Amino acid sequence: MIIKTLYLVALFCLATCVLAMDGVEETGQLTPSLPQENTIATHIPLEQLPPEIIAMIYQYLTELSDKVNLSRANKKLCSLRPSLKSAMLHDIGGLRMIFEHRGHLNFNAPMDVVVNINSGCEEIKFIKSKKTSVKALRDCNGYCTDADLEALAPGLTQLEQMDLMSNKKLTHRGLAFLPKSLKHLNLRGCQQVTDAELKVVAELTQLQHLDLHGCFQVTNVGVGHLRGLTQLQYLNLTCCRRVTDAELKVMVGLTQLQYLNLYGCDHVTDAGVAYLAELTQLQHLNLTCCRQVTDAGLKIVAGLTQLQHLNLTCCKQVTDTGLEYLRRLTQLQHLNLFGCSQVTDLGVAYLAELTQLQDLNLNGCSRVTDSGVGVLRSLPQLKHLHLNGTQVSDVGHSNP
Repeated sequence: MIIKTLYLVALFCLATCVLAMDGVEETGQLTPSLPQENTIATHIPLEQLPPEIIAMIYQYLTELSDKVNLSRANKKLCSLRPSLKSAMLHDIGGLRMIFEHRGHLNFNAPMDVVVNINSGCEEIKFIKSKKTSVKALRDCNGYCTDADLEALAPGLTQLEQMDLMSNKKLTHRGLAFLPKSLKHLNLRGCQQVTDAELKVVAELTQLQHLDLHGCFQVTNVGVGHLRGLTQLQYLNLTCCRRVTDAELKVMVGLTQLQYLNLYGCDHVTDAGVAYLAELTQLQHLNLTCCRQVTDAGLKIVAGLTQLQHLNLTCCKQVTDTGLEYLRRLTQLQHLNLFGCSQVTDLGVAYLAELTQLQDLNLNGCSRVTDSGVGVLRSLPQLKHLHLNGTQVSDVGHSNP
């Protein structure tokens, strides 16, 4: 009880003294603003508080500047210096503040820094001057150019993540300066990316995550360059509409893939899906709008027994036979059959064997009735069932 009381007193003292202070004295006492009329001013020297309470105050603070002020309040409190081995920074101001307080911070060199670039590459130039390793960059507004990456390349040797989403300036010339240590590359919405850029990306053999969502100019040649990225776990080809079955042949060697998104790759057929058979680690597969995929393709998919997420939205050639194949996917948790209009109650009945299923989307499956969804009552994990555009009545909706 005493400790709790002291803790409350300490927090009150902190609120009135630390955060609202006009200055910090070396005597160990904080100098607060003058109290307003009819208020009670509480003034407790920090050194009179038990070490446990001081530590609790320190942990309670969320702003780096407040922690620095607390540690500067008395020489005996220097052990409370914040220890930084990583930092998330949104602009140059935050970065400069860290180095201004360097004397009151414990630096575990090299410090891992994640920087959001909002004003060109000023932040990275500043980091270079401080010899601080950069682990991740986010080009928030598309500022980075080929010249920027060339100039900064010597300071990016430890870079592991690069987010260039919607950048319209970079070309293969700039990407060539990305370090071989890179594991995560986001090129989502970089509409200027072509096969030439992917040829350069293919040299980043440590890549585990590659997002090419909306890279419309990528063709079979570009995707073919990716065959050597054997460490890839995540590959997003959403809306890469030039991708065909031929490109998917490269997937045979990407056996570490856990996530594959082919949304909108409407030239993909069952022949292309067949190349996925070796991806035994795959957990997430999105075939949305791959309208040429049929039950024969689902027979291949059914062999990917680690799948947890499967999206077949608008795969209109899928029938009950295809769902019968999917009974083998005993780890499946999320299944989207939106717009699979050939699916009937018979096909839905096969899904009752998927005991791990949590989310099932039957929107637009116009042949499904109360009878079909009734069998789903046995699914112990089912939390979300979507039935818009079916023949299921109000009774079926309320008693799936």
